[in-house]
Amino acid sequence: MSLKSNFTSAQTVSVVDYTGSTRADVGQVLNGLVQTPDLPAAVSKEIHKMTTGAALADLCARASVVVFWRAAEFAVSDALSAGIPLDQAIEGWKTAQQDLLGICRKHRQSVVLMDFDRFTTAPADFAAELAAQTGLGFKGTNEPAEFHVDPLYRAIAALQTLRSLPVTRMVGELEASSVRPADHVAPDDDNNRRAELALTHYQKMLDQEKTAGREQALQQDQIVAVQEELETSHRRMKELEAEAKAEKDEFELVNLAKSEQSSLNELLTVQIRNLQKELADSHVASLEHAKTHRDYEAQLKEAHDKNLTQQAELEESHGHYERRLSDQQNELAERDRHIGVLEQELAESRDMVTQLLGSTSWRVTGPIRKVKDSLKGRG
Repeated sequence: MSLKSNFTSAQTVSVVDYTGSTRADVGQVLNGLVQTPDLPAAVSKEIHKMTTGAALADLCARASVVVFWRAAEFAVSDALSAGIPLDQAIEGWKTAQQDLLGICRKHRQSVVLMDFDRFTTAPADFAAELAAQTGLGFKGTNEPAEFHVDPLYRAIAALQTLRSLPVTRMVGELEASSVRPADHVAPDDDNNRRAELALTHYQKMLDQEKTAGREQALQQDQIVAVQEELETSHRRMKELEAEAKAEKDEFELVNLAKSEQSSLNELLTVQIRNLQKELADSHVASLEHAKTHRDYEAQLKEAHDKNLTQQAELEESHGHYERRLSDQQNELAERDRHIGVLEQELAESRDMVTQLLGSTSWRVTGPIRKVKDSLKGRG
């Protein structure tokens, strides 16, 4: 989801003054920004002035937010003007901006940063870019806003903040994340230029003052010291710029990796959905197969029961046939035994006939039987 879609779909969009400044004119500039009639009702017309990261984090968790912050040299110079010690002013700025960066990293899609001092150089251009990024009708005056900053305090603040690598890195990350028109170049666009302008203002102020020679010489020595520190800062800034470029390249690589990871996550999501659909289809097929299997088992059981019935009938028929066969075999055996008795009697009768025919009496009475047979033939 894009930054613009997050803002246009948000129920509430708030503008936050996180500059830490107590000056009334800062509030007037921001109040003019949010009072434009082109803004939708979802944009809060009340400027939320916050000085702690906890309050800002609570608001960011509930709404989309446009946060105005101040660069280190401006915030620290204002603090010096208010009598706050330099180290305390720098540490206070660092603490506040660390909280802001942590919130931006967590709520990247619902937080827009705006460098207040850059915004005042061309309010109309910055407001137009803000409107383009958020999709809301922000507008700004065509006249730059001017804020008087004590040149001495600004020079001191610029040089001291340039010496601090953590401050320089934080400013670089905040500026990289802030709204800036593509073709806008501020008159004092980088820290070196801002420090040089501050030193020039301080030099002019000293030249204009008509003071005693001793005091002027002391101030000149201070200028020389500041110039030497500025040269040292220039060298250091070159090193920091190289480091910032390397960090920027690394940041772009991380963003590219996140984009690739997002694409991979989308692909995995599609694959998971496809697998879930295939699993659901497979489950339906399994249920249908189970039903078919149950029907087959029922048919098989019915056939088995029928087979058992037929087998019982066959066994009963087999027993009946075996009993009939046994009875027939018994009858055949009885007949065989009877035939054997008859054959034995026939053999005995034959033996008797043979014995009779071979007896002496049969031979003696032979002629008598012939005569008798002859007489029967004649009669």
